[in-house]
Amino acid sequence: MVCVVQLPLCPAPTPVTRNPNDTLFPDALRVFIAFDDLPAYKCALRMIERVAQQLGADLNLRPQPCPFDVIESASWRTLASDEVGDSEIVVVSTSRTGPLPSTIREWLQDCCATKRESGALLVAILGTLDSDRAPGAPDTEFLRGVAEGAGWGFLSPQLGN
Repeated sequence: MVCVVQLPLCPAPTPVTRNPNDTLFPDALRVFIAFDDLPAYKCALRMIERVAQQLGADLNLRPQPCPFDVIESASWRTLASDEVGDSEIVVVSTSRTGPLPSTIREWLQDCCATKRESGALLVAILGTLDSDRAPGAPDTEFLRGVAEGAGWGFLSPQLGN
């Protein structure tokens, strides 16, 4: 799988700032990555590394990976939601060509609906190079609506060659 991020990015409607409550990593920008498989996780990591390089060498990112199956487990869902609440960037990355699982969609709606002290950015990396998923696919539009409804920024980089 090849992941290409095309910038410039859409700006967030509210500023994305570092979490003032993060005492272990006060200079880190927390990035929560929800993913369905290892290739999707690797693609998300490459994307945030590239964004960090383009934003400046001083940017320290702290990725927090979380597979979909953990989020789909009721006993772990609350912990994942708490992590999202502490993150400045939330990435949803999937290699599957079908729709996002309904539990993931509902969980994202709940996470985005929770009040935040600072802005956040939702990033959707959906599908693979050989999939027929277009940037305007239903999940992309759903995630854009969820992010915009919560006052979050939204980014869905093009997967291309």
